[in-house]
Amino acid sequence: MPPVYLLASFWSGQQGSFLLWIIWTALIILIIQQKHIKLKSEVLIILLFVQVWLLSMLLGVYLGNVKIGYSPFTLIRELPENVILPWASLNDYLQKIEAFQDGNGLNPLLQNYWMAIHPPALFAGFALCSAPFSFALAGAWRKSKDWPKPCLPWTVLAVTVLGIGILMGGAWAYEALSFGGFWAWDPVENASLVPWIVLLAALHMMIVHRKKGQYRLLTLLLSAMAFLLALYSTFLTRSGVLGESSVHSFTDNGLMVQLFLFLITLEYLAVHLMINAGLKKAKALVLIIISVAFLLATPLNIIVLAYFLSDIVLLLISASLSKTGRHEEAFWSREFWIFLATLVLVLSAIQISISTSIPVINKLIGTNMDAFTNLDLRNAFYKTWQLPLATALLLLLTGSLWLSFGNTNTSKFLKKYLLAILAGGFLALTLILIMGNIAEYDWSEIIFATIAGAAISGNFLFLWQKKKSGALKKVGAPIAHAGFGLIMLGAVLSTGGSFSISENTEGFDVAMLDEKFKNNENIILEKERKIPMERFKVTYLGKKQRGVNIFYQINYLDTVNQKQFKLEPFVQLNERFGNVPEPDTRHFWNYDLFTHVKWADLETNDQDDFMNESLRKLKVGSAVQHENIEVELKNIYLTDKSDIQTAKNIFGNVVVADVVVTEHQLQGGTNIHSFELLYSFDEQGRVKAPEKLVQDLGTKFRINRILQEKGSVEIGIREKEYLVMSAEVFPYINILWIGCVVMALGGFVSFYERKYRAWA
Repeated sequence: MPPVYLLASFWSGQQGSFLLWIIWTALIILIIQQKHIKLKSEVLIILLFVQVWLLSMLLGVYLGNVKIGYSPFTLIRELPENVILPWASLNDYLQKIEAFQDGNGLNPLLQNYWMAIHPPALFAGFALCSAPFSFALAGAWRKSKDWPKPCLPWTVLAVTVLGIGILMGGAWAYEALSFGGFWAWDPVENASLVPWIVLLAALHMMIVHRKKGQYRLLTLLLSAMAFLLALYSTFLTRSGVLGESSVHSFTDNGLMVQLFLFLITLEYLAVHLMINAGLKKAKALVLIIISVAFLLATPLNIIVLAYFLSDIVLLLISASLSKTGRHEEAFWSREFWIFLATLVLVLSAIQISISTSIPVINKLIGTNMDAFTNLDLRNAFYKTWQLPLATALLLLLTGSLWLSFGNTNTSKFLKKYLLAILAGGFLALTLILIMGNIAEYDWSEIIFATIAGAAISGNFLFLWQKKKSGALKKVGAPIAHAGFGLIMLGAVLSTGGSFSISENTEGFDVAMLDEKFKNNENIILEKERKIPMERFKVTYLGKKQRGVNIFYQINYLDTVNQKQFKLEPFVQLNERFGNVPEPDTRHFWNYDLFTHVKWADLETNDQDDFMNESLRKLKVGSAVQHENIEVELKNIYLTDKSDIQTAKNIFGNVVVADVVVTEHQLQGGTNIHSFELLYSFDEQGRVKAPEKLVQDLGTKFRINRILQEKGSVEIGIREKEYLVMSAEVFPYINILWIGCVVMALGGFVSFYERKYRAWA
């Protein structure tokens, strides 16, 4: 494989990705060790405890019959399924057995440049989540009120890096067209999104707690939960529990119990340090009761449910006993709006977590709920819940920075807020009308686009006024907020307004090739034939193989601007894992045009423009179906060559087959084609079976051989080369990518601003 994929193979499997996580955690520990910050010793103790657990995942040793970890350095001959085989005792088995002289290679789905950058960014984000976790637990341990100050830069950095990692995954999915877009609410996608949402909530509560001294327990809980949810996502993806509901998850390799113990240990530590001192004995008592229940062979699902329910009760009691956080905030205060935004984020995270955890819930309580394996149903379900929550979040995001801590001049605030919403509505509607596809959106998406536009305009207006007043400081937050608004606007405009332009209006029903193909989404392109498609005329020019990839050249002529361009979607050939199609995209300022080959001929050494021959056995009076044509053998008879005008180059007696082909058109009509096929031997005994081209069908027929059964022949059918292609328009997807860059920029600026205030 190319060097970049050899590098990516390091973290493509379970053990490699754990190693990557360990490396990032080690780097975080080394940096904190060099900083002069409060609670450094306690923070390092907790981080090292996390690191020990991570390292245990790679030990691969046995304590009695219990295996701890799965070593990345296990040899092929040491695998359990191989140790009893005779060749496993050979030291030079790699030289003697050719099959082991090379690896399996990287799965073709992973052979993409994003594989080299997305996982490192994502695992850097997961590792960074352990910093707020450690600071929060250290603060609870020492009952410190100042822990948010050194923790804030790490939290901002974690939110930024994990967000970038998630967005990279979305960009990868968009390019590969695995789901027809950049996000599909896949369980593994959700598992990385939820820690980010909770960490975002923790960041904002941390700001309020540091400024006003409120919400101590909530801030501690959210800071710890972000990392615990990162571990839970690891449990979901690596335990095999999502095997049927996600295309991303690993299969179980025996780490399920160890992953669960890792999660439960850190969860116990977090709850123990957070709850009121008087409740710690109750927590210990619960653990004793749970242990006794386990020894008495109580079902494990009951023990797990009882354990987590007891922790929730202890946290609620601790919150009610807390003397802090009981403050009456003004409605028009920044801290109250941040609190409302936090509630929205938490509700969003809870809904996603519960829905993603359906396979776990099914195992725990014995239910058989659907885990949303159908993509369309899944998208509709999450949209029903998440669109209103995201709308509420954007409304709060639009004006939160205009508010002051304490109280705000209501009339001035409402004027700015209303101006931002009007500007957002103007922006959203203008963009939709430019594309002219307002009918593609429902009312909820138009409202959402308006509020997303308001979040953009409100935060940029805030920046502009800051600049005019000469107080352009702490600009990271409004830049990041505006970036988030851009992402949301780009998301709703591109997904809500996306539409297919590859409607099949002639030829045959594409469902005859695959029942999943739809005529309103897929078009048949015969080689070198121009087909109208919306504002374009498209032509399939041919294919070329470069390495393991077969590129299909599609020419587009824009009939409006009279401009031509070519796209080259390709199929990656892989005998071991299966062939993988990849799209090609043309980027315009206001939309992307996706071109994706759905079905095509893979043979690249064709001698003419016709595809490989398909063979069909026929008996006189019978018919067979081949795609959209029905081939019927009317009669076979033997005749002398002199009786046949067209058989002047055929020697001896000639077999003549009368064939009738019925063509079924897409619109429902039929065309009938009748012709003769000839078959004979020359003087050297060689077969003479000329092909008959039926011009209107673009198909060649011949007799391949005479069968022993009386009145039976084998007919060869060769069609002119064609492919089935889908073309889809994603409006304003560039707004989303611009938003990703702006939000990341805002995050790094905010980190820079807070780093010096915290560590100077």
